[in-house]
Amino acid sequence: MIFKPLLRVPALLLCALSLHAAPAAAHPAVIKLLDEAARLEPRDPAIAMVRTREALAVLDAQGAGADPDLRRRALVQRCWLQATDRLPETVRDTDAALASPLFAGWDARRAELRLCRAWALSMGQDLRQARREYEAVLSEAERLRDRALLADTLALRGEARYLDADYAPALADLQRAYDLNTELKRTDKLPFVLNSIANLYADPNVAAYDQAIRYYAQLLTADSAQGSLRTMATGLFNIAATYEQKKDYERALDFYARTMEIEAHLDLSLEHAYTQRARAATLIKMDRAQDALPLLDEALAVFERLDDADRAAQTRATRGKALRLLGRAREALVDLSRARAYFEQQDDHAFLEQIHEQRALSLEAVGDWRGAAQARAMQAEFVRSVADRLKARQLARLQVQFDTARKDEENAALFAENALRKQALDDAASIQRLQWLLIAVGGVAFIALGVMTWRQVHLSRRMRDLALSDELTRLPNRRNLLAQAQLRMDQARDDKTAMSILAIDIDHFKRINDLYGHEAGDLVLRRVAQACTSAMRSNDVIGRVGGEEFTAVLADADREVARAVGERMRAAVQALRFPDLSSELRVTISVGLAERAEHEHLFSPLAARADAALYRAKEAGRNRLEE
Repeated sequence: MIFKPLLRVPALLLCALSLHAAPAAAHPAVIKLLDEAARLEPRDPAIAMVRTREALAVLDAQGAGADPDLRRRALVQRCWLQATDRLPETVRDTDAALASPLFAGWDARRAELRLCRAWALSMGQDLRQARREYEAVLSEAERLRDRALLADTLALRGEARYLDADYAPALADLQRAYDLNTELKRTDKLPFVLNSIANLYADPNVAAYDQAIRYYAQLLTADSAQGSLRTMATGLFNIAATYEQKKDYERALDFYARTMEIEAHLDLSLEHAYTQRARAATLIKMDRAQDALPLLDEALAVFERLDDADRAAQTRATRGKALRLLGRAREALVDLSRARAYFEQQDDHAFLEQIHEQRALSLEAVGDWRGAAQARAMQAEFVRSVADRLKARQLARLQVQFDTARKDEENAALFAENALRKQALDDAASIQRLQWLLIAVGGVAFIALGVMTWRQVHLSRRMRDLALSDELTRLPNRRNLLAQAQLRMDQARDDKTAMSILAIDIDHFKRINDLYGHEAGDLVLRRVAQACTSAMRSNDVIGRVGGEEFTAVLADADREVARAVGERMRAAVQALRFPDLSSELRVTISVGLAERAEHEHLFSPLAARADAALYRAKEAGRNRLEE
């Protein structure tokens, strides 16, 4: 995924208190420098920083005679400029200022500087410490009854929550900030809040793409009227990235090209390189890796020259994919290995999952089957890790409406979970190939025989596993499941405990195959299998017993427990999204429940009752559970 840069936060856009300067007669030169910096920041932040530092130098030269309020204003202004440029010294300089007598005791100035510090921490990805800062500033804003400070803090905390993928609280903060700024008639503060809401709508976990594009276009029109080229470039990039999420790649390329024209005109080398990488990623999705590679080479050179390790690693990951698609797998592995080393240090599971997928494909291309299998296994681990993190947050996929009239619309909270892209594949043919390779390497007959024997045992076990597993979903197949079910029935009878089963069928599965193709159907089957598995208890077992049919066996489960498990399965599948297939694709399941009767000793009558309940669920409208 291409992460969109935020609308640039002007140093004074969200710090209204900084404008309360000392009377002009006191230190007119300093006031002039600070006012000029405030005007320049949206267009030329580098010069704005120079003017602010010049103002601080003048105040330093005045020594004890310097106006303390002007110094406080200059320090706050410097913090915002540093934070928006993500300068590494921001937090250090801010802590030094907060420790000085100038900011002793909580007041509006100190609260504002703490707010800037929180934003700097957010930009540095220290989200936990940033949250504590936001809470402290919000408490102080409430105590001071400063609604402007409250609105600014909510806006920035909402943006930080969005960065942390905490969507529902983020939207609540941003909507409240929008309301407060509207009530206070702070129209110059509304674009930042509206842009943040658009960023949230454009996120794949929310996927309200058309609404996001409308807001970006609205902001772009305003920026164009003001002649603000820098913010116009950001708006164009955001529209391009959102079209890319919609898979409207031709429009995305057009908006990326317009973005790059402005960035080249303004000589914004870092932003230009970022857009080059985004455009290259889109070209790769269009099977135009040859066109993408020069853009990636140029972008990588810029990021390395500017010592931007994070974006350099992202670019290497994208470049590795392009090289693999061009048949240059060994070169791809060099880039992917360097990107992997960086993201392992950052503990970034999402990027690592993508990198291991590309590594597996590249290793397969050079014939390293063992390495490919290991990469697939690592990819699966990271996919599960990402899914667990999303599940732990209980992310809501928001279907929300927001406009300037602020009409209340229904916000539907649906559980969203990133599904597995691919299961680790290690088929019998690959193992056999590796077996013959190992045998050929053996020099001594006794050692060769031992290796061959060991590999044969391993192959036999693998073949046994394949015989008992469904090749597509890796779940137990029909024969395996029936055997396990009968064993569990016997155990339930002997222990006099409850047992239930769930018969599960994907609704309208033939329509999915007809509309999107059988490969898409296979992907849906895998993701439904994973979603159902994640909803079960640790001792439950589920298997694929037919084309789109599954059966779950729940030991020590009466109908109430089984109903709870079945409903979790149904909700988990309903929450699945398939952005890689179609933003419109929705999948549901119907579930039939049957509890083992005390006198039942065979599985087939119990399965028949579950199938009958499943049929009733289908007849009653699907996407439901019936007993």
